[in-house]
Amino acid sequence: MNKYLLSTGGVGTVYIRKLLGLKKTNERGLVSPHSPDPTIVKPGGRPVYVFGDPLNQVLSLHRRHFMRSPYMHCKHVGGDINGLRQRKEWTLQQYLSNGIDYFRIAEHLFRWIDFAERNYTIMFVKYSGLSKYMPRVGKWWNVSTAAFQFRKRRSDWRKIPEKQQLLLKAMFCDSRKRILALPTCFVLEPGEGHNAITQA
Repeated sequence: MNKYLLSTGGVGTVYIRKLLGLKKTNERGLVSPHSPDPTIVKPGGRPVYVFGDPLNQVLSLHRRHFMRSPYMHCKHVGGDINGLRQRKEWTLQQYLSNGIDYFRIAEHLFRWIDFAERNYTIMFVKYSGLSKYMPRVGKWWNVSTAAFQFRKRRSDWRKIPEKQQLLLKAMFCDSRKRILALPTCFVLEPGEGHNAITQA
């Protein structure tokens, strides 16, 4: 069974991958864990996509220095690397003031959700629901998740200055509302898209 753990980053997938002993490969291997391409899943693959509040994801990407050259993470998620290259490094204020999500967090998620030619089943799990749904992920992959411990976020948009909060919200607007409205955990069968989403 090919196990795929997917995300745009900032949602605990590095911790999960190490905990479960999942191998990380790059674009020259079988799987890029941040790939924007839903066609990478091989026959028999069992992908799990972890998503979260994009406001917190942006803060996590900045905290982990992904907003400085050479911007390889942006390249891996299929973001606008040329946009980021306007600067060698972005302060959080500069990035938020620019008003553009160069990592294309929402676009990445909905590309995986709405992939009409999908010939595999995929599970989506919200970061905030990991503690509840990790046993389900374990059954999905036939692995034990007993050692999993939910980690409180180090990146929290509610703890930054109010002016930055407003800029962060403006960056995502309606796309964040769509993301937060998604069920905490749901499964899509081959050919299914957004209209087929129900709580798992």
